[in-house]
Amino acid sequence: MLAAWFVLSLILPSCYVSSDTAVGTVLLESRHHHFTTIIRTVRDVLGLHMSLTKVTIDDAHVLFMKSTAAHSVAQAVGFLKRHGVGLIIGPPDADFGEIVQKICEEQGMAYLSFYYDPAVSSGPKTFRLYPSRQFEELVEYLFKYFHWNRFSIVYSKTKSLRDAHTFIRNGLPDVAFVEIDDTENSSKNRYLDAAKQVRKFHNEDYGNRFTNKVLLELDLNSTFGFLDAALKLGMITADNWFYILGTDNVEYGTEPYSHNMMRLTVTSQFDEHVLRTNSSFHSLISKVEDGKKRFLNNQECLHDLVCFHDAIMSVGLVENHINGGNISKHFHGITGPLRFDNYRMRSDAYFHVLEMGVDGRQIDTGLFRTKAQEKELTFSMRDKQLPNTHESMMEETKTQRLLKVISIEERPYVIRKNLPNGATVLEGFCIDLLDRLSHDLNFEYKLTIMPDGKYGDQVNGTKEWDGLIGELLKGEADAAVAPITVTAHRLEVVDFTDPFLQLGISMLMRIPDEHKTSSSFLSFLWPLSPSIWMYWCLVSVGSVLAVTTSAILSPREPSRKFAIFNSVWYLTCILLRAGSGFNCQSASNRLISTAWWAFTLILIAQYTANFAAVLTVDRKTLPFNSFEELGNQSEYEFGTIHGGSTMQFFMYSRLETFRRIWLRMQNMSKSVFVSNNHEGVQRVLAGKYVFLMESASLEYELTQHCNLTKVGNVVLGSNGYSIALPKGSKWRDRLSRQILDYNEKGIMMMMKRSWWKKTPQIEECEEKAAETKKSLGMDKVSGIFGLLAIGIFTGLIVALFERVVAEADRERMIRRREVFALKQPRNDKRNQ
Repeated sequence: MLAAWFVLSLILPSCYVSSDTAVGTVLLESRHHHFTTIIRTVRDVLGLHMSLTKVTIDDAHVLFMKSTAAHSVAQAVGFLKRHGVGLIIGPPDADFGEIVQKICEEQGMAYLSFYYDPAVSSGPKTFRLYPSRQFEELVEYLFKYFHWNRFSIVYSKTKSLRDAHTFIRNGLPDVAFVEIDDTENSSKNRYLDAAKQVRKFHNEDYGNRFTNKVLLELDLNSTFGFLDAALKLGMITADNWFYILGTDNVEYGTEPYSHNMMRLTVTSQFDEHVLRTNSSFHSLISKVEDGKKRFLNNQECLHDLVCFHDAIMSVGLVENHINGGNISKHFHGITGPLRFDNYRMRSDAYFHVLEMGVDGRQIDTGLFRTKAQEKELTFSMRDKQLPNTHESMMEETKTQRLLKVISIEERPYVIRKNLPNGATVLEGFCIDLLDRLSHDLNFEYKLTIMPDGKYGDQVNGTKEWDGLIGELLKGEADAAVAPITVTAHRLEVVDFTDPFLQLGISMLMRIPDEHKTSSSFLSFLWPLSPSIWMYWCLVSVGSVLAVTTSAILSPREPSRKFAIFNSVWYLTCILLRAGSGFNCQSASNRLISTAWWAFTLILIAQYTANFAAVLTVDRKTLPFNSFEELGNQSEYEFGTIHGGSTMQFFMYSRLETFRRIWLRMQNMSKSVFVSNNHEGVQRVLAGKYVFLMESASLEYELTQHCNLTKVGNVVLGSNGYSIALPKGSKWRDRLSRQILDYNEKGIMMMMKRSWWKKTPQIEECEEKAAETKKSLGMDKVSGIFGLLAIGIFTGLIVALFERVVAEADRERMIRRREVFALKQPRNDKRNQ
């Protein structure tokens, strides 16, 4: 069928070309020298039919430019126009092609391009052979089919985002754009730096949980440069998937990357294997093989050869369209049906989806085809059915590694969520753990929720078990992933992995009703701690004694004036800022009075400031703070999950305190046991009930309810939540190693933080409910006590100094009197 279309395509153009059509092209000498061989090959293959199609392409009409300067291109196009060239076929370079296109439009020349160009507006004689619009549709279909919801786009700085503009237009929310600086002064490590950015984007949220998807919008050389850098960084693995836009083949040049089952995907307008097996194209392929040594890159040249071949075949359609002929006519080229629409763009498209298989060989995995007249679009993928493809390998592996997993609905481990469309999904910590384990260990799972919500306990003391443990023993499940605790009795019948969460037993209770501090008779003393009041009394006595002592020592102060009672009254008046009727005469008492005044001023200010804070806040106290006090009180009931590990801990404990708690739970009038954590929390919220539960689940409940609290800091036991498996399961060691790896890398802690988050209501509650204010302690006011002590000590030193000085003055006065008394009789005798 294809051969018949090929022969027909060589004959039909003669019906639409009335005269010889000279075709020319403008190329770059530095990039497109291989086109010399391509043009000769096409001319030789189609030479027998050139006379029928009346299309000629002479060597003189193939111009190689040394630069992309607009004036040079204008001279070249003018030269071709003067020499009778009616149509210019553009170069394979999009940037250079745009320059040639604009010059052709200015000079009224017909122009035919065969590269990707998303622009719609163009001149009346500009035609686009590459189906750009259909290619964008294909990419969107592939993204949806492959579930590419998060990926990186790597592009060059010089060419910017040409092909990927449609992805930006669609506004994909989880796309990272990585630019490679390919300018002249760019770094030698530009590809390595770009690969590191891609790896960082992939690891920052997901680690190695999902496949790293990368879209490479680079030319062929830059594509291989980036893949070389990825190879150095260890990114050529099955966890990395590259969709390459700069090539349409995964066989040539990809040998270094064909190991480790790395996934490469490309789209092509033709399949080389089809060309080789079709007799109509044998001569074309043989020309390619003969000129292979002269080609810069066999892969790139084969693509240019096919596109240029179809461009030559489209000349008749272009002439027919310009002359106002029937645009519905078409030919069949190597890239599929050749037809232009009213906008002079190709209306039909034919794309192959090619993939590098797990063995490194190229596989044609899909087909995308459009027929404009029939308004038909076909998109079919066979990657899941064909052997050696990544999808088929994963499907086969998933079938072999399908685990039947059971769990129970328990927040935040497994939560049922209703979507707006009415569907129901499961989420939670255990779901995230399952997803990560299934990806890293390459297995699929089918999750079933146990309706009774039981973890597993022996039925009436028999060998039969209920709940999750019972399902494992019956062979109905391969694993139980839930907040299930390892106990000695359970370990006798099933295996457990290493714990994924460490925990113990704690007490959860409702915060007691608030008691107003204003009801206490001595509440006015609460702003200051008892130690401050005690030290205040001591320093007050000391200050009174200091004032009295200073008055005794200092000769300037009458001792009767500052006797004990007068000193008390004097200092009290300073405290109350009232007049006492006493005025200090000595420097020592003035110094002590100043220190006492400063001390009382600051202490009163501190008292006043803390008074409002303490006496207006409700003081919450707990009736007990330990398991021993819990067992001795009778106001609160307490219980745990029936048949759970916490109940078994108290049941089999030999410690007197825990035995007493167990007997109390057994002998209470109504059952204090609950079926799950949710029921226990509701009983705590409803009244005076203490729920004994695992600390990990207790921590979560504290983030969900404002009025719940943990009693004390005591955590009994040292256990953990583990995955339960049937005895002898081959998955035990694999799961344990992976869980240990998550714990060592902190991945488990990150997953826990994402679910043990405080709700907005809790945060608002914490902001409004200030912490219970403590009385002001000595550590806050010790400075003013020190200040007073220094004042008293200095005052006493000054008083002693005054006493010493006064005594010295008195001695001098006595001596003077004695001297005067001795001199007086002598003077009397002289006068006589």
